[in-house]
Amino acid sequence: MLYAPEAVVFEEAPGLAMLERELDWPSPRDVLQPREGSARMFALLAEEKIGVALKRMCGEGEVKVGILSGDVSTPDTEAPFAIVCEFRFRASPEIQAAAHRLAWNFCRAPVLITIDPQAVDVWSCFVPPGLLMGQADPTPAHIEAASSRRGPDGSLGKKALSSLRWLSLVSGKLIADNATLFPPEGRATRRFSKI
Repeated sequence: MLYAPEAVVFEEAPGLAMLERELDWPSPRDVLQPREGSARMFALLAEEKIGVALKRMCGEGEVKVGILSGDVSTPDTEAPFAIVCEFRFRASPEIQAAAHRLAWNFCRAPVLITIDPQAVDVWSCFVPPGLLMGQADPTPAHIEAASSRRGPDGSLGKKALSSLRWLSLVSGKLIADNATLFPPEGRATRRFSKI
């Protein structure tokens, strides 16, 4: 049974609202709770498999999980191209590592985007989680060229504005521009099928 998320207060997703304004992203509602089709199914699965685990770590109401899909209203089955996690606090490296590990294991989207009050970070879900001194390390999967710290006014840097525009995401430009971080053999489904 799919986890049915509680009613989301969309005014409390300021990072998503800012990305909607600045980068032409879908509304926070369409990212967090699409109403129709496969987008709704994938969003519910992401909440069940990723959101519930992150909420256990961070606390209820501290993280929202959704998906970016080309057309949230299509009845066709269309896999999302990104998992989105918005945190109400600065996500520590441990929390980011957990989000990356969960998104990589989810196997449904090639990209993870984490949003917090200070930064927007982008990760490849084709690069498996690594270890650094025995601790989870998502650094090898980090797409530095698309990530950005927020300026004093909350704005994003130019590189993120270019890489994370809706058209760049939907067209696959982000993946094409960072092809070395998207090796097909790095997907969890490929790795698990070799076992």
